[in-house]
Amino acid sequence: MPIPTRYSRRASFMRNPRSWIVFSVSILFIVGLPVEWVESGPSPSVTLSASKWTPIGPAPVNGPFAGRIDVAAPDPSKPNVMYLGANNGGVWKTTNWLDSSPTWTEITDKPQILSLAVHEHDLVVFPGNPNIVLAAASGPGGGIMRSDDAGSTWTYLGNSRFDLAEFGTIVVDPNVVNAQTLYVAISGGSANFFLGSGVYKSTDGGATWSDAGFGTFSGFVSDVLEIQENGQTVLYAADTANGQPNSGGIYRSDDGGANWTPTNFPTKAAGYGSIRLAGSTASTEKIYASAIDASASDGGLDYRFVTSNKGANWSPLTSPDAPAPGARHRSHHNVIAVDPANSSHVVVNTDIENNLITIPGGEWIWNSTDSGQTWTAAVDGGGDPVSGSFDSTGVFIITSDGGIHRDPVNVKDNKGGNLDTIEFYGFSLDPSNPRRGFGLFQDGPGVLKYVGTVDWQYFQPPNGGEAGKIRVDPTNSSRVYFLDPNTSDPVASPSDSARFVHSDDGGQTWTAAITGLATIVSNGVTITDFASFPGKGSIVIDPNNPKRLLLGLARFVDQNNVTTPASVFETTTGGDPNTTDPKFGGNGWRNIGSNLGNNTATISAIALAPSDPNTIFAGTEDGHVFKTTNAGNDCNPNCPTWTEVDNGLPLQNQRIMDLEISPTDPDYDFAVTSPFMGRDDKAPDFSGFFHVWMRNGGGSRCRERESPISTSCRASISSGRGRWAGAPGSFSPRALRQR
Repeated sequence: MPIPTRYSRRASFMRNPRSWIVFSVSILFIVGLPVEWVESGPSPSVTLSASKWTPIGPAPVNGPFAGRIDVAAPDPSKPNVMYLGANNGGVWKTTNWLDSSPTWTEITDKPQILSLAVHEHDLVVFPGNPNIVLAAASGPGGGIMRSDDAGSTWTYLGNSRFDLAEFGTIVVDPNVVNAQTLYVAISGGSANFFLGSGVYKSTDGGATWSDAGFGTFSGFVSDVLEIQENGQTVLYAADTANGQPNSGGIYRSDDGGANWTPTNFPTKAAGYGSIRLAGSTASTEKIYASAIDASASDGGLDYRFVTSNKGANWSPLTSPDAPAPGARHRSHHNVIAVDPANSSHVVVNTDIENNLITIPGGEWIWNSTDSGQTWTAAVDGGGDPVSGSFDSTGVFIITSDGGIHRDPVNVKDNKGGNLDTIEFYGFSLDPSNPRRGFGLFQDGPGVLKYVGTVDWQYFQPPNGGEAGKIRVDPTNSSRVYFLDPNTSDPVASPSDSARFVHSDDGGQTWTAAITGLATIVSNGVTITDFASFPGKGSIVIDPNNPKRLLLGLARFVDQNNVTTPASVFETTTGGDPNTTDPKFGGNGWRNIGSNLGNNTATISAIALAPSDPNTIFAGTEDGHVFKTTNAGNDCNPNCPTWTEVDNGLPLQNQRIMDLEISPTDPDYDFAVTSPFMGRDDKAPDFSGFFHVWMRNGGGSRCRERESPISTSCRASISSGRGRWAGAPGSFSPRALRQR
């Protein structure tokens, strides 16, 4: 199954990454445990099935986060009905939107939908019949979802055209009955059209599609806006030209996309990475554009414009909270919304620009009632805003990495309710207690702790959250380890916010354990070297010795051009100073990867052979795998030696996502690779790539036809599409049968 990758703005396709494999799942499932009730406070307990997967939360979350929501669409005739689309997690609906804590129902609860993303501007309710709901679902296997009964049932359309596409928007013509005329914009990936333009049209409700911009657009159209001019449908389309310098623009069509006229939208030397559109004709027509240039890998300088003469002239808006556009505004946090009843009322966001004045760090909402000439900061920043719109009562709403908020300009009103859309970077189960686990999730201020109920607890490692890694001692549930890939805690005075900390009371208190780890200089402060952000396998516990851990660190070049190579570090004391083994020199850690052979790439995965403590495999972010069989060597005089063992792997700059070793034979090994190197968002065609590899370094070969498959030859893997199992061979692609 193809998986997205880090994009290049100069590539033939791909743009603007965000979340397929790094964000594990938005709803966690458990299977095969005894069926029982677990009583824990007022939250509903989880009843686990012994035969099928059971959703276990987290929902609701006792805190400010409901999980990332990319888009919301109101029912125009029923103020209490609201739909939303999750980055992972499908489409949800509430029928009590105006209540203080709405009750949400997941209405696309199917595996093929939950693994897709309904992004900004990709969800719409048809005004002529609000029972018709349309969504554009991006990702491998994506397409158009249509419901004609208010979300009770869905039809999946256009998959053969859009299964490798990243949607920029979906638009419905309100003047055509039964929502028969639809438009979509494709902002990345590829659509199955000859020399596809990026704007496509259906006149039969989404069943069939044609190119509506051939010869006009580049294939990378980030948005389409529909407005009504005296009862006539008019379209505006924003073409980013895939970030090409001095390219891109906004086009206008008043004949259903048959012809497009370029407006006089200004270009930028760096090109555009994202252009979002908003507009209203009340009381006068004004069309707004929020454009982010391609000067950085995931964003750049933000420019906002308005036209009141159908694109003949575009006037710049002032920059909220800044004297001018600043670096950098991320492309996938590009908010602009206009009040349908007042075209002078516009709402935008600041992001992480480096020149903000009153709210350093940004990620805030700004409101203007004079067409963007002056701005007022919202009361609620929105929790890392993604997109904005207005509900059917005319009140502004924001969707964000933190959920969905109503009227953030004036009040703090989180409408997350029971939403179950948390996106995990990783999840760690307590080996001795299957009802206890720890989830690290996007933009979270801490860690979510599962204790057997759907309402998870906040579990707060210092400075913790988001992409950290937690490991639990398999022999002692009170011993918990936490790796933070983001911290800048100084080595000279380490705190409980250090790179690596441990707890002996189940996470109530923490102790730094960093002696012997590599250090770097970052912003003038000496800190412990960084760890891989997505590399959830870059820390492991020896199953035979729970105080022995292995940790992979990053290659780092500081501001003085001093390079700290990537390496593997070992502790046999849980990170505490080792005063008995001279190999450690009194430190908690020692470097066992100095002879790794490829110290130019961050360590993304480590595996330790259960049957041989001296055999370790290490994988890197550029697709290499190394093996040592003498990990116990003292570096005085001979450090452990490493051999490259990636013969047969693709080595096409694919990250090693995971490594696994047979519990009985260290020569039977598994590797998972991915050309996806960023966060997510685009769906390029990687159908020619393999992702699961097996290596047989010697001895007899296990074969799939063996029945039963022996324990030493069995492997399983999960992805957004399900779980598979198979048997190993040499490092070669292997088809795994779905379970």
